[in-house]
Amino acid sequence: MQEEEMRMEGRSDRAGPGGAGSPPVREWSVSVVIPSYNIRDYIGRTLRSVLDQTVRPLEILVVDDGSTDGTGDVAGGYPAPVRVIRQTNAGPSGARNTGILAARGEFVALLDGDDEWRPRHLENAMRVFGTCPHLQWHSCGYKRRTERRTIYTRVIPREYLGGKPFVEDFFPPQARWTFCCSDTVVARRGLFDEVGLFDTVIPFGEDMDLWFRIALRHPRVGYCPEVTAIWWVREGSLSAAFPRTAPVLVGFAERYTRMAAEAGPEALRRCRPLVAKWLATAVKVACKNGPPDILRTIADRYGQWISPELRWFCRLTPPRLLRSIAGVKTRLKAFRMRM
Repeated sequence: MQEEEMRMEGRSDRAGPGGAGSPPVREWSVSVVIPSYNIRDYIGRTLRSVLDQTVRPLEILVVDDGSTDGTGDVAGGYPAPVRVIRQTNAGPSGARNTGILAARGEFVALLDGDDEWRPRHLENAMRVFGTCPHLQWHSCGYKRRTERRTIYTRVIPREYLGGKPFVEDFFPPQARWTFCCSDTVVARRGLFDEVGLFDTVIPFGEDMDLWFRIALRHPRVGYCPEVTAIWWVREGSLSAAFPRTAPVLVGFAERYTRMAAEAGPEALRRCRPLVAKWLATAVKVACKNGPPDILRTIADRYGQWISPELRWFCRLTPPRLLRSIAGVKTRLKAFRMRM
């Protein structure tokens, strides 16, 4: 009887992102994968947000990635379907991979151990999968915030969606709104067998690397504009933003244009908006912080990926000028620190 009551708790017949008349949410087999490392003070909030979901997951896999502060013990105090998997430290990507490989569900939902979901997160995703069974992955609106304020909210406008519960191609909206992050994605478990797991070698941007590989094969992404994921920003966050330096951004462009080229000309055409955004941002960052020589690199290697105006700017701006600007900024910063 108790088992039956637990199953009923996970069922919801309320209207979801499709509104009234949408298909009811049936029971779904969802594995929630939560990487965790030294987040004893935050893992409880995360787990409560998953246990409060209107669609109950099959299992909640907390991968304790070698914590030394008792994170795994705190997580282990929560009831089923929470299960703790302990391992030596392998980094966020390694922990996510361990959870994905252990997942028994038809779907895998990702959530970092110091972030959280709103109650309808899984319900919204499962309703879209029920309406569009051809979809392989799903995302949603999210907030990035600190304890004091919201830094930004990322939502694809409903006008862009045109009434559809998905975007036709990952790349254009990702370039405009960065609508996928490691707290928003729910994917079919078999998708990871097809495209592979998180890359444990690259030092940052491993989530973007996986989304890129998925999008090359499965352009459509299910989407609900309701904000149901909260990305908490603090010192030592599991999902710290990558260093936005010009060399890092150019490195992204190099890595992913090579990956797209291997997939063919159509893949190169499709990923152009995202690569162009990285390169334009690299130029902006280089003008502020250097290194000045990278502008010529962008113009020579990736001129066809950026606008003619930006290409000429990169070619005509003297590196000496950027060095002078950077030098002035450094001296001003030092002066302010002495005040």
